[in-house]
Amino acid sequence: MKIKKFKKSHENSLIVISFILSYFLFFLSLEKCTQGEDLCSMKVKWIKKKVIEEAISCILTIILLQLIILKKLSKLHLFHFISIYTLFYSYSNGIEFDNHGYYNIKYFFIIVISGLVFLFFLKCFLSIKNKKMIFLYIITFLIFLFLLKALIYNLYNCEDWKNGLNNTSIDNDRNQYDCLIQIPKYCPYKIGKYLLDINRFSSLDCNKNDSNSREKILITSKSPFINNNTLHIGFPLINKDEKFFPDMN
Repeated sequence: MKIKKFKKSHENSLIVISFILSYFLFFLSLEKCTQGEDLCSMKVKWIKKKVIEEAISCILTIILLQLIILKKLSKLHLFHFISIYTLFYSYSNGIEFDNHGYYNIKYFFIIVISGLVFLFFLKCFLSIKNKKMIFLYIITFLIFLFLLKALIYNLYNCEDWKNGLNNTSIDNDRNQYDCLIQIPKYCPYKIGKYLLDINRFSSLDCNKNDSNSREKILITSKSPFINNNTLHIGFPLINKDEKFFPDMN
């Protein structure tokens, strides 16, 4: 009897530690970078560290939630799980390096839900005893992989990489230029238009400009290059030199 209680106590302790560790790692992944967009985007090691922290948190969460689904753990754990991640979202829900919680939360639940769905189908697959059904599932899975590869190729291909604004494009004519711009073979950033577009999940409309947007910029800007006489406000900021910009008056 004492052995069972001892074992149960250790199992409960392990579960509590696992939840705390998953929360702690996710919290670490929310670490802010306040050095500006240019410098923060170049901190590759820091970005990889944040991704790994969130990935481990996702794995732990998938395991714990799967145990709840299998009724190995109490459903009461869902209360603190929902509460903690509500607090995390309240703490950080932006899209910039100094407040990037929106992406962390979004990808966290995409990965967790995908993992749980995968485990569900894996369980169904392993429970099949009919060999013909197993063969049918394998064929279906291979077809799914083929379609997924085709979809990813269409998303990742770089055919439009050289296109710019206002119907401009990179001129890589070997007959005219000795130095050519190398076009990448894979462009995974294109998936971002489906996953990183915050406009899909908010009422933000960049086509609607505030009538007093200029006044707001003049009030809030700390740039020494912006004042009441500034005619052109944009990013990046440039010094207006009459020698190079004679037609901007």
